[in-house]
Amino acid sequence: MAYIEFHRINKLYEGGVHAIEDVSFEIEKGQFTVLVGPSGCGKSTFLRMLAGLEEVTTGTIKMDGKIINEVHPKDRNISMVFQNYALYPHLTVYENIAFGLKLKKIKTPITNEAGEVVRYKTSSIPKTEIDEKVKEVAEKLELTAYLSRKPKQLSGGQKQRVALARALVRNNDVFLLDEPLSNLDAKLRVEMRKVIKSLHQNVKKPFIYVTHDQVEAMTMADKIIVLKLGVIQQIGSPKEIYDEPSNLFVATFFGSPSMSIIDGTLLEEKGSLYVELKNNDKLYIPNDLINEFLDYSMVGKEVKVGFRPTSYRVSKPEHIEHYSMIHGEVFYKELFGSETLIKVKIAEGNNIDVFIPNDVNPKIGDTIELYAHTAKMKLFDPTSERSIFGTTKTLTIKNVDYKINDKNIVFSLASKSHTYPIGKRVITSIEKSGKLNVSFDTENITLEEIPDSVSITGKVVLVKNLFNRNAIFVEIKDRKEPLFFYLSKDKKINVGDDVTMYVGYDYINFHKVDNTPILSRYDIVNEVKENDIALVKKALKIRSNDNIKIPLMGVRVITNRKTILTNKEEFYKAKAICLNAEDYNGNTLLYYKIKGMKGYLTAILDKKIDMVKQPILKLGIPKK
Repeated sequence: MAYIEFHRINKLYEGGVHAIEDVSFEIEKGQFTVLVGPSGCGKSTFLRMLAGLEEVTTGTIKMDGKIINEVHPKDRNISMVFQNYALYPHLTVYENIAFGLKLKKIKTPITNEAGEVVRYKTSSIPKTEIDEKVKEVAEKLELTAYLSRKPKQLSGGQKQRVALARALVRNNDVFLLDEPLSNLDAKLRVEMRKVIKSLHQNVKKPFIYVTHDQVEAMTMADKIIVLKLGVIQQIGSPKEIYDEPSNLFVATFFGSPSMSIIDGTLLEEKGSLYVELKNNDKLYIPNDLINEFLDYSMVGKEVKVGFRPTSYRVSKPEHIEHYSMIHGEVFYKELFGSETLIKVKIAEGNNIDVFIPNDVNPKIGDTIELYAHTAKMKLFDPTSERSIFGTTKTLTIKNVDYKINDKNIVFSLASKSHTYPIGKRVITSIEKSGKLNVSFDTENITLEEIPDSVSITGKVVLVKNLFNRNAIFVEIKDRKEPLFFYLSKDKKINVGDDVTMYVGYDYINFHKVDNTPILSRYDIVNEVKENDIALVKKALKIRSNDNIKIPLMGVRVITNRKTILTNKEEFYKAKAICLNAEDYNGNTLLYYKIKGMKGYLTAILDKKIDMVKQPILKLGIPKK
């Protein structure tokens, strides 16, 4: 079992700000996990939710198997290091490190003669124990000589080590680090990366580290989680993220220079797949890797082609079947020490970066011929930007037959009928039968039978080594494209094995063929949570002791004082905060909360809502 589990986490703010969107991932005990992405992608929000400084709108956070959503921050046993150090300027280094220990209370059980606990005695940590712990952690971080100094007498790197020491001395279960090195210069950042990594190896507890710096992520992490606009783009080891990016964003975010992206058309000839570039060069997918191709509906269409600068040879390679010739005009050169970076124009608006040996010395304007390593080539769908060759976080099976009844979506896959219960979600406008797209989160496909899941049987056609785990490609009946999932290396599986894969209902999504979602994004919730009952009753001026049930239908928007409700006595009036709104068969499916609520409520309105212009609404809520 994972030590920390985030399950279908959503974080919504007023006015439709969707900071975290339906995110699930796990962190193992002792793992160094890095959350990376551009500013505003939700990295720090994750840390704050885990620490209890932010409420979770929907979803659950588990620590050691226990849900901690409602656990008070001080009881979560979590230490946090901030970007700005947050040291007390009037205290010495010793006092800053010891501050948390002095506040911490110890509960000692008091037993009776029968050995039964009758009460607990609360006491402070003894001063001698505090002194011992402070000096021990100061020695680890080379701060012993500075214990009597004030923060203003320290350098940036020393201040950051004090902040680390203050977190480390409490010996908590989890350590959270929110861009701790961003205020340091380049040389200090390199030194502090080594310090933090060394600390993690000594402590052997989960470190969750937030950064926007891809170099920090690549050099420090056991596992990287890439975020963009609150959505996970990919999860994997640093090497896997670099070599097997699952979409265009990840491909171009990592690497310096980043992956070059050029245009081409995907074609098929006598069973072979190849990409024809704008200059008529042809890049062939090696026949022994054809099982990695994930979407035959892209044949005959334009695609995006990606290569790392290290994926070319200037001389004929030994295994020529994994290479294709590519040529272009050199228009830029830059010496990178042991090698030279050149930029090559393939066609108008299509350029590639290439590292070549220093003894190969083309001139600006020369035409150069290169052998492109097509086994390392990445192909992307220009519309969805997902990888269609290799691995991807989300796998989409297109044009699947389906039928819909009142309670289920019944769809056909691998010559088998599967039933998906709609549950507390609603279906947007769609025909009762036809074709749809089914997508799976590949991180959550497993060989272990799990409840509330769909099972799919197939034959293993490829096992791809991805450093700390394997990608297993599986052929299923009636589909040219394989399914694939991840498996740890200690679990043996071979090409030709028959396997049954299980996908939990939570990790299956349905879209129309134009990729419009079919199901509402969140559960329809109209029963007030226990910890919100008193607040909602007060807001709605309800004096009854009964539990509150808020109707889904019949809710009205009060636009001005003259708005006429059918019968004013039959409605509660409430000021509501808009969390999100979806188009629902010409109406609006509104997710809202009353200020202070931990949960949310839902209403289907007969009018359109602009959440930017109307972040706060006055609602008339039917009493029955």
